[in-house]
Amino acid sequence: MTIRANPTSWREANAQVLDLHMQRLRCLLERRALWLRRQWGHDPRREYAAQVISERHVDWLLRGEDRAARAEFYATNADALALAQTAADLDTEIAEQVNLLGRNAPALDVLTRLFRLSDFERDIMLLCLAPEVDSTFAPLYAYLQDDMTRRAPTPHLAYAVFDADRPDVLSETAPLRRYRLLQLAAQTAQPIASSSLYLDERMVDYLRGINRPDERLAPLMRPLTPGLLTTEQTADARRTADHIAATRQATGDWLIANFVGTADSGQAQMAHAIGAQMGIQVYGLNLPRLEAEQRALLERESLLLQIAYYVETDDSAAVKTLLDALRRPPFLLIATREPLRVDPTPQLGQYANIASVIGTAIDGSGNPIDGDPVTPGTQLLQPTDSDPSHYYGYDPALARLGDYTWIDLDYNGQQDAGEPPLGGV
Repeated sequence: MTIRANPTSWREANAQVLDLHMQRLRCLLERRALWLRRQWGHDPRREYAAQVISERHVDWLLRGEDRAARAEFYATNADALALAQTAADLDTEIAEQVNLLGRNAPALDVLTRLFRLSDFERDIMLLCLAPEVDSTFAPLYAYLQDDMTRRAPTPHLAYAVFDADRPDVLSETAPLRRYRLLQLAAQTAQPIASSSLYLDERMVDYLRGINRPDERLAPLMRPLTPGLLTTEQTADARRTADHIAATRQATGDWLIANFVGTADSGQAQMAHAIGAQMGIQVYGLNLPRLEAEQRALLERESLLLQIAYYVETDDSAAVKTLLDALRRPPFLLIATREPLRVDPTPQLGQYANIASVIGTAIDGSGNPIDGDPVTPGTQLLQPTDSDPSHYYGYDPALARLGDYTWIDLDYNGQQDAGEPPLGGV
């Protein structure tokens, strides 16, 4: 085991753990190089210099990579086995270092937990980070991809180095791309597997221990400041925070809270107080100025910074655009003068919920309609499916403002059980 000096700061400890990960990655890259040298039968440097592909190389390309033979090589070759053992030892040392840090986990481990990444997804992040922290990785990638112009990692390289055939982890809906944790630089008519993978500056900084708002969003965000609240309002904030936290604990998702009241009813101060009760900083968001690419970054930033967003608007169309852009909305607090009415765009396989009844759509003959939006006049059976994500639409009979304001946690325009009034308004 490598003897290391005790780190004097979290950032130094984070750097030490990253260094161990880079050593492990080098072992896996070297193992891949050993296997390729046995297969190639050509000198890539000469062919590149002469700008030709030899017949022997063509023969190898036509045969394709024999995965069974590769697995046998890794399991029997002495050098490959030694590299695998070194990588395993480094894995153990990394786990020990992380355990010593306790609650002050390295950035990579925090990222893995926040976005529920698999070990393979974590390793792809490291593959992309490596050239940012050590320039010698770029020519290594080019060598292993048998192309000196391809100095960035690709999906194909990731599958090969980590011996994992999992193209699903790089789909648009998987965490790595959905949350913009990495970028895919696809060229026109270029296969996805051959496209370059890279981290933007925000993610490189985060993994190296610098956590700051993305520069593309920073001008549109401002931290809310505390305000004077009555004892009753403080109690309301605590009760609302408890309700939101309990729902988060039970479902894994954030409620979207709709503050209903006039512009001078202390909504921003209440939003700050609710966040403070939960240990979460609330940022005001300039919704009208948000562009499509910035909206796409909101989910990532809410998790990386552990923040909530506060929006003041009466534009339900703008809210709908925002929610449609968020596959899994973050902690969102929306202040409006009247109850917010938002009819989200139905997704494939969702039922309508036009009567605010969770149920299964049926046709005129009483037969269930599976996976199709409900057509006008279609009835709903009594509840049989309790998954809210299978439904869309809200009750059109919205409640109007009375002589008090409340926190509309499910933004259905009605004060339901557990939705407290704003005291002292």
